[in-house]
Amino acid sequence: MYIPTVAFIDDGIHKTIVPQCVSYNSLVMDEGVVYENQSIGHLAHGAECYRVFQDFVNVPYRLISLKVMDHESQTGNCINLAKALEWCNISGVDLINLSIGTRQCSDLNLLYRVAARLAEKNVIIVAACSNNNTLTYPACFPMVIGVRYHTDLELGSSIVYIDEPYDQIETMAFSTSLSNSFAAPVISAKVCEYISAGCNGLDAIRGKLRHDAMKYGSKNQKFSQGFYRELLTEWRNINVPVVAFPMKSSSKTSFSTEKPNCRLMSFFADEGYHAVCFSETQFTDIRRNIFSLSLFRDTEVNLYDRTELLYNFVQPDIIFLDISVQSTRSLNTTGCIDITLEEFQVDDVPCIYRWLVNTLN
Repeated sequence: MYIPTVAFIDDGIHKTIVPQCVSYNSLVMDEGVVYENQSIGHLAHGAECYRVFQDFVNVPYRLISLKVMDHESQTGNCINLAKALEWCNISGVDLINLSIGTRQCSDLNLLYRVAARLAEKNVIIVAACSNNNTLTYPACFPMVIGVRYHTDLELGSSIVYIDEPYDQIETMAFSTSLSNSFAAPVISAKVCEYISAGCNGLDAIRGKLRHDAMKYGSKNQKFSQGFYRELLTEWRNINVPVVAFPMKSSSKTSFSTEKPNCRLMSFFADEGYHAVCFSETQFTDIRRNIFSLSLFRDTEVNLYDRTELLYNFVQPDIIFLDISVQSTRSLNTTGCIDITLEEFQVDDVPCIYRWLVNTLN
């Protein structure tokens, strides 16, 4: 039997709660430097997450605690998190439990690159979604197993697996703590058992989770638009600029990187805006800030409600719509669209950017 090495990246785990039979190393990541950790409170967030893991895991494992957050303030920084993930990548770690994350769009690229490198080495990351259930990095990355809690008594203590979830959070675990942080180690315990039994690689691990869980498709009525709306702790009408690019065909490359509309969105992003594209033709691509509007399309949820749900999940500064001419007309009747832009050239992007900023302000 293989003995996995499991890393908890959090605010530390006190050695007194770790069983003596478990090989344990407690470290701190501070400004890219790793050193031994000597002072951790018994009731730290990481310790509580580890307790959950210990309650559910049924195989031997080695434990590493990497402290990147301050226990008192419960804050940290993305650079230390990325460095901790990099350290795991070169230190023989098999599984990382992350009951922390970030919602800052400025952290996206750094964490995405690191997570991709870990996936290449078959290091599994299990990460909790934020407790307000909005876009969270790295939990929503495609190479990360995202987790949230559920309290549905019909599901009991079962793990839930959702195929093609609109928010990229594919697993749910029962938790009475009402916190996604404490659901993640339930999934991590399962994954640890799979690795111990010789299951390697993200696809294989996801396949095992799906096989062992209660499975639901994205079209299942239980996980409807209303379900996801209730998950959000705050709901607002769309109150950011919305710019539509009507498609004259059903091209799958209408928002590809070389197209002027995509260049315009990148221009806003480079200026510090959280600029996103909601698309009728493309799949969700977190790295490129593209989100699919095809969610719940086969139900009675109209386009505006789908757009509003994505807006509340992503919380952008500006929305670019990659939609058909017919959909543009439909959304125009709701007052949702501020500006409709027809075809333009790449060379026009800086001028159009300045014009949009002046107009929308």
